[in-house]
Amino acid sequence: MMKTKRLIAKTGHYYPSGWGCGYVAVPPEHPLWGISYMDDRFPSLNVHGGVTFTEPVLLGKRTATSKREVMDDYVGKRQPLLQSAELLDGEVPGAWWLIGFDTVHVDDNENNWPRERVIDETTELKKQLDKLFNRKMKKEFRNLTPHKIVLNSGVEYAPTGVVARVSNTFTEADADGICSVDYGDVEGLPEPQPNVRYIVSAMVLAAAKSLGRTDCVAPATGHPDCVRNEKGQIVSVPCFVK
Repeated sequence: MMKTKRLIAKTGHYYPSGWGCGYVAVPPEHPLWGISYMDDRFPSLNVHGGVTFTEPVLLGKRTATSKREVMDDYVGKRQPLLQSAELLDGEVPGAWWLIGFDTVHVDDNENNWPRERVIDETTELKKQLDKLFNRKMKKEFRNLTPHKIVLNSGVEYAPTGVVARVSNTFTEADADGICSVDYGDVEGLPEPQPNVRYIVSAMVLAAAKSLGRTDCVAPATGHPDCVRNEKGQIVSVPCFVK
């Protein structure tokens, strides 16, 4: 599984600068996803000139960092830089977040910042961001549903073979074909374990929370960023809910 993806783009300035800029795209599961480099929560990363760009792949109504309004024709569209960027690790999903640096600092030029060096610096930035991703993803996710769970980033969680359910009891159906159901205990949910999250259904999650469990999550099937097929069925979800 690829945690992040590199891309580079030729600088479009008329004044002296290096060959171009380097970017690393991170998925929604990454700890820096959605965080501006101007935010106090953004860490200091060892990259030329520091990080100078943080924006979503798909444009919103305002830019993430400067809060400038985006023209209506561009809202929901991919960042313009992606039209000419070299995607070094393949296509970048729309839900991802871009983090980048530039070579438009004092003394930067195409001799000391050629394309090859921009790629090398982008790779170093990727390594740092992958390391942060690994720290966040230390928790183990165990799928206690009967279905494979797929995130928009491409991460997949196969069923473990153990299914957590909420027990239920049904009454006889009346003349109109209507019956009642009473829900009981949660079945098939293991005891809490350090650094383990259990993926369960929304019903099991609600029942587990009522018991004080904080180690369960459910696929965010109601999220507007869910990916659906031509039949409207959910193919992947952007994240989990807790």
